[in-house]
Amino acid sequence: MKTRRHTSQGAAQAPRDAGVRVSGCIPRGLALFIAGFCALNLLSYLFGNNANQNVWWIDFWPLPSFISATLQLLCPVVLLWFVLRPRMPRWRRIATMSVCAAFALIALYNSINFYVLLTQGAFTSRFPVPFSFLVCALFACVLVSVARSSAKISGEKTVPSPRRGSPFVRGIGIAVTFFAAAFIFPLAQTVCFGLTDYRQSVDTVIVLGAQVYPDGSPSNALENRLLTAIDLYNEGLTPTIIMSGGVDIDNVSEAAAMRDYAVAHGVPASAVLLDEDGMSTESTAANTTQICRREGFKRVCTVSTFYHLPRVKQLFLAQGISVITVPAQPYRPDTSEWPTALREVPGWWLYWLKGLVIYPT
Repeated sequence: MKTRRHTSQGAAQAPRDAGVRVSGCIPRGLALFIAGFCALNLLSYLFGNNANQNVWWIDFWPLPSFISATLQLLCPVVLLWFVLRPRMPRWRRIATMSVCAAFALIALYNSINFYVLLTQGAFTSRFPVPFSFLVCALFACVLVSVARSSAKISGEKTVPSPRRGSPFVRGIGIAVTFFAAAFIFPLAQTVCFGLTDYRQSVDTVIVLGAQVYPDGSPSNALENRLLTAIDLYNEGLTPTIIMSGGVDIDNVSEAAAMRDYAVAHGVPASAVLLDEDGMSTESTAANTTQICRREGFKRVCTVSTFYHLPRVKQLFLAQGISVITVPAQPYRPDTSEWPTALREVPGWWLYWLKGLVIYPT
């Protein structure tokens, strides 16, 4: 009877232990993602990239630069160490928890600042949830995991040794969490950043092209972009508009069709500049940057569909211009928006990697 009871209790305990181990894979997978993302951004910046892309996910202002630099250096170190060696001595637990707490508090401050500026009318948003909330949650998850591990050790609770095969299961759990974070991160960026309208007075507005029909009429997506830019002109926020697009297989110039549409809606032809070689987002950024420098435009705004704007921001940063972004307003129904937003996930990573590797100054 004793043996049977012991076996029964052991069988009941094993699934709970396995569940605890699997749940511990989530913070380690998140830590691996954050560590890799932060480290690559920082290395690119240190080796000559013209912009530290860590600003994409956290803003260290108003901390002194040496503090922010120290935190950015420590972050990938302590998190990667946590991934590889989750059971740690007291000094390393304190260091890991301190770094996670610092990042979580900074992200929380960013979130509060978002709402302060939103209340003050500095910008508007169709999705008034800051991306900083997600960043805060990521670090809080890792912090809680490390704190719970610390509590178990200090309470002298023995942890059963892993069963055969459990390292493989934990590895799969970490990998799944890592790739889930890699999918959600740019998608959340696309929604949170893309749906935020930062309009203000600028020297010019760049409108990125989209499909134009053979008769020269714009598609709904392009019409929304054009009407938004026309609104900015009518509000007195810009004296000029740059239309950027390519020439399609029907020999229709997107940029010329965009200009004709704007002129038909009251914008003087003299206020419109053309980039007819904007065959891609990348070429648009390069071409219109040259136009802006030639014309002496310093403050620049870009208008496109919301899912496009994070990638647009990346490419203009790579050209050395920090543009403000305004999402096209939904004047016309566009059923392609959200399916295309999902497609932007690999596109976001592609252009992020290009920003790290190809565009250093």
